[in-house]
Order: sequence, then C-alpha cells, then structure tokens
Amino acid sequence: MKKICFIATAILLLASCTKERNYKLDEGLLDEMVTCADLNLSFRVPYGCVGFSEAGIEAYNQQLLQSDPMAPIYRAIYIDTMQYVRITLNDMRMIPYELTENRLDFYKTEYNRSNIWDSVEKNIFKMGIWPKVVELIMSNENETLMRYMFYNEEKAQFYIDYFLPTQILEGYRPYIESSLASVDRHYEVIITAE
Repeated sequence: MKKICFIATAILLLASCTKERNYKLDEGLLDEMVTCADLNLSFRVPYGCVGFSEAGIEAYNQQLLQSDPMAPIYRAIYIDTMQYVRITLNDMRMIPYELTENRLDFYKTEYNRSNIWDSVEKNIFKMGIWPKVVELIMSNENETLMRYMFYNEEKAQFYIDYFLPTQILEGYRPYIESSLASVDRHYEVIITAE
C-alpha cells in the first residue's frame, strides 16, 4: 500500500511540475493557414511550404492503412523543396491511449527501431490552450525529426512533424516555433437561411 501511495504522489508531483512554453508568433516567418475541420484545428506553416492535394493525401492514407490499421491519418502534408523541409499534420484520435503511451514510455527504443537516429529526446510541456504537448526530437548528422503531440486532457489528439536537414535546424528553429505558436482551435460557423 505504501508503494502505491508513493507512486501516486510521484505522478502528481511530476504532473504539477510540467513547464509551460510560450513561443513567439512571427507572422513574417509563416505562410498560409492550414485548417482541419475534422480536428477543429488551424495552424500556419513556415514560409515557402507548399501543400499536397487532398486526393494525394487520401491515396497515401489508403495505402498506409492497408499495411497498418493503427497508423495515424495524414490530414495535411507540406513541403519546402528549396530547404528539403517536410511538415505533416497527423490525426491520432483513433489510436488507443495505451498504444501511444506505451511507445512514449520506451521512446528511446520505440522511436528508433531501425537505429537511424543518433539521439532521441522527449520533453513534456503546456502550451497556450494545450494542457499537454509531448515533444520528440530525433536526430542524426543528416536529418532531424521534431514531433509535437497535442493532447486534450490525457489523450493525444494529433501531432505535427517537422522533418528537416540537421544542418539547417538552428536557423530554421524560429520558423518551427512560430508555426507552433499559431496552433489553435478552429471552429467554422455555418449559417443557413430558412
């Protein structure tokens, strides 16, 4: 019983120690607004990114879900061909809580199964209206993948990936932070005349 009380206390202390990040929104670094009605979400991508068509994303999702029915669904894919940056918005709502959290518990191995990354880091913080954001930074000398999982209460709802060459990471970081600062709820109001 003492062990259970100790674990519960430790979890509460860790939860209350979650830091908050406040990224600065610099509109000069951002391009078009991305809206996803399914997720009631909007955010802006870094300047120079061009989006895939809905038909292309749908075809990619169908192929992906045939091989893995628990794969997240791509809602948006953007590419900056000049800097070799790829940004994706992925829907995680259908993935069971346990699957997501088990992978995060063992993130150093789960997110590096092919041993392509030299390092895998995990950070947890609050950001604006989001009570929990999990940041995963996976990198090697050539590539870096920065993944931000957004939660509502305790369940991961979606994530945004920023995949880029490691050599431009420091210069590109303000673009990523500004894009993250733009992530917000988006509700469409439809008025019909009777």
